[in-house]
Amino acid sequence: MGVARWPVLAMALFAAGCSSSDGQQDHGIPGDGPGQTDGAVVDRQVAPTESGTDRRLPDAKPWPTKPCGFKTGTQDDVPAGTNSAFTMGGKPRLFLVLKVNVPAGYTGKLPVVFAYHGYASKAVNFNGGSWAAGSNKPHLKVVPEAVNPSAMPVWDFKANPGDSADIKFFDEMLGCLNAEFSVDNDRVHLVGTSMGGIFAAYVFTHRGNQVASFMTGSGGFATPFSYCSWPTAQLVAALTNKAAALIMWGGVDDKPSWDFNKAAKDTIQTLRGNGHFVVQCDHGLGHEWPDDINPYIYQFFEDHPRGVKPDPYASGLPSTKWGAWPSYCSVAP
Repeated sequence: MGVARWPVLAMALFAAGCSSSDGQQDHGIPGDGPGQTDGAVVDRQVAPTESGTDRRLPDAKPWPTKPCGFKTGTQDDVPAGTNSAFTMGGKPRLFLVLKVNVPAGYTGKLPVVFAYHGYASKAVNFNGGSWAAGSNKPHLKVVPEAVNPSAMPVWDFKANPGDSADIKFFDEMLGCLNAEFSVDNDRVHLVGTSMGGIFAAYVFTHRGNQVASFMTGSGGFATPFSYCSWPTAQLVAALTNKAAALIMWGGVDDKPSWDFNKAAKDTIQTLRGNGHFVVQCDHGLGHEWPDDINPYIYQFFEDHPRGVKPDPYASGLPSTKWGAWPSYCSVAP
C-alpha cells in the first residue's frame, strides 16, 4: 500500500489463560518521551450535580463540583500535563491532561478527547503527535494510563460498569473538567488502539449517551476472555444517542492473538443495526496503524458532535484540506 505505518501491538499471550509474555511494548503510536510527575495526591470533595444537568447519566454521579487540582500541559509541553498519584476512580492514577490548540484567553467551549492505549503501553506513548495530526481546533485531551498496563485485560472491564475503576475515571474526569473549564458536553470523543480500542468500545456501550463519536483501531466489540465480555448488542440497542463511529482494522491478518477482523465486522453490524453512522477503514496491514489515517481522525470528531442530523458524511466521505480520505475507508452500508 506504500503508506507509513506503525505496529499497534504485539500481544503474545499464553493460550491457556490471560497472562502476558514479557517484553511486549506497544510503540504503535509515536510518543513524546517520558513524562514528569508531581507525586501529589488530591483528596477531592465531590457532590451530586442536579438531576439532568448536561444530560449526565444517573449512574455517573457523584461528580466533582470544583477544580480537581491536576496539572494541564500542551501537545508541545506534555510533561506539564503529566499527573501521577491522583486518586481517580478509587485508585492512584497516572494520566495526561492537555490543552491542544487553546490560545491564551480562549473563552469558547472545549471538546474533550479520551485516548486509551494498548497492551504494555503507556499514556505518553499513545499521546504521540502522529495520530493527532488532524487536530486544528481547540480541545482538551485526556490520556489515562492503565493501572497495570502489562496485565490483561489492561483496562478494568466489569459486568457492572459502576464497579469499573476506569469507567469511574471517565465519570470523575468529566466532572473535573466541567468544574474547571467550559466543556462542550456535546463533543466528548473516544479513541483507542487494540485493548484500548476494545475499552473505548466498552466505554461507548456504557456511556454512549454522553459520547459524540468514537474511533477504534483494531478494537471494537472483541470478547476474547470472559472477564472482558459484556452484552454489547443489548447495550447499544438501549442507547438513545446515536454516536458516530470510525472503525479501523487490518483485514484478515489482524490477528495478534484473537480475530480483530471479525471484531470489526461484528462492531459495524451491531452499530449499523441500531442506527449509528459508521465509517469503516480496512487497511489490510494486519495489527498495525497506517500513518495516512491520522489527519482524518480529529476531522471526523469535529464533524460529528452529539446528535448531528443529518450525518455530514451521509452522501460519502468529504474531501478535506488534506485531500481525499484513504482509499480503504468508506461509509458502511
